[in-house]
Amino acid sequence: MLYESPNIRVEFDDQVATLWLDRDDSPTNRLTTSMLDELDAALQAIRGLPCVDVLLVRSVKSGEFCTGLDLNEYESVDATALAGRGQQTLQMLSNLRPNMTTVAVIEGACRSQGLELALACDRRFVVAAPRASFAFPDVHLGLAPCWGGAVRLPKLIGLRPALNLLLNGEGVSAGQALRIGLIDHLCEPREFKARLQTLVDQLQDGARPLPTPRRLVERLAIGTSFGRWMTYRATDTLIDDVDGAERPAVRAIHRAVWAGISSAVEGFAAERALMPVLLDTDACRTALAQARLAEQPSRIYPEPINPTPARPERLGIVGGGELGAQLAVFFAMHGSDVVVQEYAEETLAAANERIDNVVAGKLQAGEMTRATADQLRKAIRRTANWTGFDRVQWVIEAVDEDLGIKRGIISELERQLRPRTIIASTSTTLRIEAMQAEMQRPGRLVGLHPVDMASRGSLVEVVRAPATDSSTLASLCEWLRGWGRLPLVVGDRPGRLVTRVRMNYLSEAVQLVAEGLPPEAIDRDLRRFGMPAGPLEQIDRIGFQRLANLTENMQLARGDRFARNLLLERMRGFGCDGRESGEGFYLYRGGRTRPSQLARMINWNDSDEDVISHYVFDPEESLELGVERLILRTINEAAAALSDESDLDPALVDLGLARGMGWAPHRGGPLLHADKLGLANVVDRLAEFSERFGRRFEPCVELQRRAEAGESFYGSAVPDDAIIEFPKAAAWRLAG
Repeated sequence: MLYESPNIRVEFDDQVATLWLDRDDSPTNRLTTSMLDELDAALQAIRGLPCVDVLLVRSVKSGEFCTGLDLNEYESVDATALAGRGQQTLQMLSNLRPNMTTVAVIEGACRSQGLELALACDRRFVVAAPRASFAFPDVHLGLAPCWGGAVRLPKLIGLRPALNLLLNGEGVSAGQALRIGLIDHLCEPREFKARLQTLVDQLQDGARPLPTPRRLVERLAIGTSFGRWMTYRATDTLIDDVDGAERPAVRAIHRAVWAGISSAVEGFAAERALMPVLLDTDACRTALAQARLAEQPSRIYPEPINPTPARPERLGIVGGGELGAQLAVFFAMHGSDVVVQEYAEETLAAANERIDNVVAGKLQAGEMTRATADQLRKAIRRTANWTGFDRVQWVIEAVDEDLGIKRGIISELERQLRPRTIIASTSTTLRIEAMQAEMQRPGRLVGLHPVDMASRGSLVEVVRAPATDSSTLASLCEWLRGWGRLPLVVGDRPGRLVTRVRMNYLSEAVQLVAEGLPPEAIDRDLRRFGMPAGPLEQIDRIGFQRLANLTENMQLARGDRFARNLLLERMRGFGCDGRESGEGFYLYRGGRTRPSQLARMINWNDSDEDVISHYVFDPEESLELGVERLILRTINEAAAALSDESDLDPALVDLGLARGMGWAPHRGGPLLHADKLGLANVVDRLAEFSERFGRRFEPCVELQRRAEAGESFYGSAVPDDAIIEFPKAAAWRLAG
């Protein structure tokens, strides 16, 4: 052992040093200033050995390399000093010795300062694992890279790809990272040891990488003043598309990147200078507070009374529809044995095709290699006679939204399963309590609503019914966190939390299109507000038929005409079904996306009956008013949902909507935003909109009660100078 400390150790063998990251007091490798001190000492020990040819930087933690800086560090140390400290350590890693090659060996998530650590190495060797991903989510926290990422990344992959990665915050898969040149090597898990040894042997023999044509072009583009000017003009439009008055991190990242292109020294200085400025912004404080909340399991779900069972290695899924296929592939990618049950051989063939399509989509997106895809197709067993269900440790029911069908399935499961096997129903609109009514062991049934299986780290709503055992609830939540999902316990009501709020938001967006506003303008302004994607873009991604089915189920569950315009009957009649069909509110042709004129024409004047009349304004003012309608309707529904959720406080509702429906992260959530607007102002504005645009804007009881009592959602009065004023109403005139 060359060096050993509580969080870092260095092993040495045959002129190869291996530096292991292993934070001892946390299940994740979140960096701290004390770990930086240890890393400095480890690098000094390595530098003192003249015979080291290759340094491998690896993680002991399963499923991750390094996921950034511990969030508490932003409060405990001086921001400028923190940035300078990290830059100094990574510069030492980058410049250890001219004849030594450093390799980051990545077997999982690599984000924020963890990605900056990997960028400071000469090579990046990646194992194609389910959680292998690369992201700079700092922009969602109101921050910018501070340890050299803004300097090193553009020089590695080019300015525009670097800005895309830095500004969208969502990151890329291992396959995508290989395509853009972010990583150098990608291998299958079963080939890992042999491939890594081969690479080490090549490096010891003096092999050096040749620059790819893409990297040569990028270097030429930023190597001259004219090339830099042209590149700046091209990327400035990208910044304008996502910029907002309350998102200072967007412009800050652009400035740091641009300074680093001219000079690495200037780039490092820009990163250091930006850190204290950004940390002092309201956007950053709000986002950091919510991120800390997401890392506190005891706030999000009840702590288990008994020890939580290990994550299940064998699980069953009943129903091979779209959701069932996605779930089967997800859990198989994470190493579980999966068996999918269908009710007949003919439906089993359709389920097989869906599973193959999900695997093919992930292969195309670079989330797995071809060899892994072939293994997964064989690993997911399919059956129509319950073969293998007597051995599973957990079962997910994912059949159609029909109470009779679900009750029949659950009754059969009770005969097939062992007595303590947990059963989860994926129903969005049916009550879990109604399914428990005829069960012999109702305590083991829980609701499970994955908001978006396609998104990494997305929210999963866990539904607590009256008879659900607390141990069942806690076990499921612990498992989900281990699989990289954020569980949130919600009440047993139709639509749960996220769906009921998001569908009101999407419905109002369709109404704005019906009144003549361009979809691309609506989406652009919502992105500028801070939403990761616009509402019409979301509708296209979800798919019209899927959204219509959900709308019909919500209407049946709520007993009203819930979000009727989301049925999108006219557009579906023209063969439009969103992105998958090639046309929705946008046209998707030849890799390009552009607005669909057909969508505007079909939806024009297709409005709800409770709208008094259409009025048109100055185009810019009407668009501003439209965005305000979207925001206020979301606030109103979020407040109504809060009054129905006995287990949630305003901060948890905001967390669920930020992570589930894509609310602007730097604004915290609809309820916090309502506090900043002033609840009395919100109620007055909703009442005005109710008169002008229909009863759907009537302020809910919870909003009215708090406004009359002078309360806020977060328990403290908002200073007068923090209140955001509503724009003055524009002059109306009747359309036409």
